[in-house]
Amino acid sequence: MRIAIVDDDLAFTNKLKQMLYSIGKKNAIPIDIHTYSDGLSFANDERGYEVVFLDIQMPEFSGFDVCEAINSKRHDDLPYVVFISNDDSLLVKTQKYFPLIFIRKCDIEVDLERVVKHISTKLQQLVAELAVKDVNGNTKIKISDIVYFAKNGNYIDYYTEDNKYTERSTISAKIAELEPYGFVMINSGTAVNLRCVKKITKDSTAVLQNDTIIAVTKTMLSSVKEKFIKWRSK
Repeated sequence: MRIAIVDDDLAFTNKLKQMLYSIGKKNAIPIDIHTYSDGLSFANDERGYEVVFLDIQMPEFSGFDVCEAINSKRHDDLPYVVFISNDDSLLVKTQKYFPLIFIRKCDIEVDLERVVKHISTKLQQLVAELAVKDVNGNTKIKISDIVYFAKNGNYIDYYTEDNKYTERSTISAKIAELEPYGFVMINSGTAVNLRCVKKITKDSTAVLQNDTIIAVTKTMLSSVKEKFIKWRSK
């Protein structure tokens, strides 16, 4: 797990670093940590991280500024942002950034191991593969690369950003297999990857990150919205 700690409090940074290494050793999670004492230094660093532990209240370049910089550079494979602060009033402002978690500094010893294990599970899901039996035999594709899949007669079409894969199967079988990875049915024949959804509109459509628009069955709209909101808060 590639981790960045961005905090101007050196004592807390050192404490957090040692706790993370200890948790990694206990749970057999490889941990690699780099630290930054200010937000601008991190924002200007081109190294990619899977997790960023981010102090919100830093002078000149705040944690929110760092998130804006992250979002402006990358539109996929965003790191998990773990906001760390003792100021509960900032919690609402963090909701526009995702995937994220909020930890109070005073609760770090209670919450940290649970958070690390949760993120580790999510990262493992990102590299999981699906074996698709198509005309070329068995083709393995990363589940996280599937934007959506749809019923096509007796076949299922899987759409990634660059390709389409087809295999003989049923929509019920595939949603049962892929729902644990963040897929949700939005109509009787289509399931989307929630990490690839930009928004669910009141006009019963799902707008994906690549601006594809797919109709959502009106009777499913409330449930889809609820699952989308829940996914964003995980």
